[in-house]
Formats: sequence, structure tokens, C-alpha cells
Amino acid sequence: MTEETLRLLAGEGTAWIPTLSPLWHLTQQETHGKVQKHIEKALEGQLRALKVAVDMGVLVGVGTDLGPSALPPARAYYQEILMYRQAGLSWEDILRAACFNGYKILGLDHLLDPPVNAHLLINLPHDLEAFFAAGRPPGKLAL
Repeated sequence: MTEETLRLLAGEGTAWIPTLSPLWHLTQQETHGKVQKHIEKALEGQLRALKVAVDMGVLVGVGTDLGPSALPPARAYYQEILMYRQAGLSWEDILRAACFNGYKILGLDHLLDPPVNAHLLINLPHDLEAFFAAGRPPGKLAL
């Protein structure tokens, strides 16, 4: 994802769902050093692009593309969240992408009445890093 493409996305109001988990999953599975380095470089590029996208105001969502993999879907989702954090996104940006932006992407933001902002989320664990790294069930997050 180039900065030029990200500018186009931001200008058109087009959403991007980076799906970083497949690259991360490949880094965990690959045993050939040169191939693993190539995959890690691609992942680093996507992480940088994600941060730039959010800073530019691109509508970013969260997805995994890992349905058929050996990684359980919930764990893939938590890993995706951790990748967003690794990219340098704030928890507010991550929660916005994971929750509210999905409504916008699907054209369902009218269902958020009254509108809700990510900073209004309550009852979050004190240590979100550990919470997501441990793969806790999503029932702990509440509006």
C-alpha cells in the first residue's frame, strides 16, 4: 500500500481493511530464513502504511482473512488488534477501527443513534496489551 494510494483512499472516503494477520501467521510458520525475512519486510511495510493511513484519515477497519487457516478465528482477530498496536495506533484508534468503523464501512452508521465515540467505551481491562495478547473472549468489552 503506497502513500499515493492511501491519499486516494482518504480523498474518496474509501475504506481499507489491511488484514495483517496472514503475514504475521506466515512469519510464524516459515522456516526458510530468506523467505521469512521477505515476509517480515512485507509485514513491516504494511504496519507503516497502516499508521500513515490512520494519520491521513483513511477509514480503517479490522479483518483477518484467516478463516481457513489453522489459527482459530478469535485468536487471528486478537493478533490483528496487536498488529494495529504494533503499527503505533492508539487504543482509541484501534477500538474505533474494530467497532465503529465497521458500521460506516457497511453503510450502517445510522444504527449508531445516538452516535458513539470510541472514547466512550467503558469497562475495558486496565492492561489491554495483556488482554489481547492472552486471547481473552470478547465478552469483556462493553459499551
